[in-house]
Amino acid sequence: MTFFYVVMPDFIREGRLYWMRSPLYYNDNHQYVFTEEQWKKTRNKASMHRVKGLGELSSAAVEESLFGKYKCWEQLKPRNWQTFSKLIEELMGKDVEVRRQYLFDKVDFKNITYM
Repeated sequence: MTFFYVVMPDFIREGRLYWMRSPLYYNDNHQYVFTEEQWKKTRNKASMHRVKGLGELSSAAVEESLFGKYKCWEQLKPRNWQTFSKLIEELMGKDVEVRRQYLFDKVDFKNITYM
């Protein structure tokens, strides 16, 4: 996102940048789980496999889950360009303390799970 912000900001402003979510879990019946919320609602968890990266999926499963009918794309279009710009500049800048404080303000570390 930072690359597009620096090199082609209008690409982001126009809403042409998307986050292509890769699955967190999948099974052989072409079921893909992309978010922790979906995982909580999944009934047959025993048949699901945890995906640590795209390399664990077959090429067919990558194509199906990223580009096929199961894809989960989210448009990345800031509602407020000034707020977005300030955040990018702060998080990608040289001041580590700003990033650290942002994380501690925004992340609820009690909800982070380890497998």
